[in-house]
Amino acid sequence: MTRTGAARIRRALPAALLIAFFAVFLAYPVAHVFRGALLVDGRLSLAAFRQALDNQVFVASLWNSLWVAALVTFLSSLVSFPLAHLFVHYEFRGKGVLQGLLLSALVLPPFVAAIGMRQLFARFGSINLALLELGVISEPIDFLGANPLAGVVLMETLHLYPILFLNLIAALAGVDPSLDEAAQGMGASWRTRFLRVTLPLVLPGYFAGAVIVFIFALTDLGTPIVFDARDMVAMQIFERAVEGSRDPVGYALVLVVLVLSLLLFLLGRRAVAQKSAVQATKGTVAARTRRVPALMRPLLVLGLGLLVFVTLLPHAAIALVAFSEKWFFTVLPERFSLVHFERVLTDEVAFLGVKNSLVYASCATLLDVVLGVAIAWLAVRRGGRLGAALDACAMLPLALPGVVLAFGYAMCYAGTPLGDYLDPLQDPFLLIVIGYSVRRLPYVVRSADAGFRQVPVALEEASRNLGATGATTLRRVTLPLLAGNLLAGALLAFSFAMLEVSESLILAPAKEDFPIAKAIYQLLGDIQFGAQIGCAMGVIGAALLLYSLIAASRLLGRSLGELFRA
Repeated sequence: MTRTGAARIRRALPAALLIAFFAVFLAYPVAHVFRGALLVDGRLSLAAFRQALDNQVFVASLWNSLWVAALVTFLSSLVSFPLAHLFVHYEFRGKGVLQGLLLSALVLPPFVAAIGMRQLFARFGSINLALLELGVISEPIDFLGANPLAGVVLMETLHLYPILFLNLIAALAGVDPSLDEAAQGMGASWRTRFLRVTLPLVLPGYFAGAVIVFIFALTDLGTPIVFDARDMVAMQIFERAVEGSRDPVGYALVLVVLVLSLLLFLLGRRAVAQKSAVQATKGTVAARTRRVPALMRPLLVLGLGLLVFVTLLPHAAIALVAFSEKWFFTVLPERFSLVHFERVLTDEVAFLGVKNSLVYASCATLLDVVLGVAIAWLAVRRGGRLGAALDACAMLPLALPGVVLAFGYAMCYAGTPLGDYLDPLQDPFLLIVIGYSVRRLPYVVRSADAGFRQVPVALEEASRNLGATGATTLRRVTLPLLAGNLLAGALLAFSFAMLEVSESLILAPAKEDFPIAKAIYQLLGDIQFGAQIGCAMGVIGAALLLYSLIAASRLLGRSLGELFRA
């Protein structure tokens, strides 16, 4: 082989390996779902969908999930629109602190928060006991048992409205205030100005955030499990994946969720593109802020105080459960202790969960850094259609619900040459690591992409002109300059992988392989200390994620938002 031929192979090898990775671990599981739903005896058929329509449980589960997703999106919008308007157009004391408190809901996964909320709203939980003591009620109210979907809606709304809030703040801040002033000068009322001027301009940004909220609420698995809401689509997928059922009806349900999520994701991206096009046609004018009128301040304090209280209620709930030593038929714990944090280290299931998650998340993060650097380098330095396609593949997991991808992983590799290494029933280690890596790869890719765009190409060219190879230049020049960006992306990838729910619950059947989420799920069956140990693990995970977000924010500054942009 000539030197030129060897150089061409080395140049093409990174792209070829990345294409193979996405083909095996992204395209193949998705194709397996399509095949399981649409092929019967090797022929194209819609029989699985007809059977699904005849199955009342499946139909009810799909409708329940759609209604929950729609209601969560509506309630999140109801909270976020006036809140974003207030924070963009008004100045008031403690504004920054309040915004941080409201956004803290993103730190706590609803899977963990639901455990604490279940303790508060149980038949003899804190809320009922407080109402009984105040004489408001004479009999305990079964808040969650009567309608577990209400608990799911509440938890998902509290967790997701900050996403919509952030999108609306960005959209409202980009609206030229002179347009509203012009409409006001022509005699338009505030309602007319909102409907005819402001709303059309912020609608693309709102829709982009609403799509994320809707998809998450539609496919969330952790919260329905805690509230035992079995008639939901994610629970139906989970039960079939755990059972290893290859029923075509189950595949059909997964395919419906997959196609719906992809369509919504594409609509969200189109909305973002429209927003960018609109903003590119006008100059940037800072939104004008004014002080809150004196008569409105008491109402503002009351409203924001109530919202902060409700937002922080799940945090308080898991903290109370985690730190309580004795809490039985009282509104608040009688004694506080660190005993449940000690049990995290002494309980076999909890300790294995923490240890395994550390290993899984560390390996997945290392893989993400390697893949992220390669993809960002190809996309930024080489460019072209191949780089853009690889970047799009890296972003695709944002549109693929975790429960769908985990279902595909659990089903697609058995009976193939990769089955000995990627069968969760034999050894789930590699599959869990790859699943975590694929799901969190977008954070590292966006972070590395931003870093490459900040590193001057002239430095790399100077290194190569001095005789350094491309690998040496990358190792000695580029990567040290990318260190901050890569560390930020890696921190987020690691923290979110530690708290991953869908892959953890579906791909780890044996106790010795449990990650944190599966360990918490198992501990919920322990009526003595299970919920307390699970909340202690949740507090540890939330603290880790909070630290990672703060560290990543300091490393990236305003570029932190790029990590969450598709």
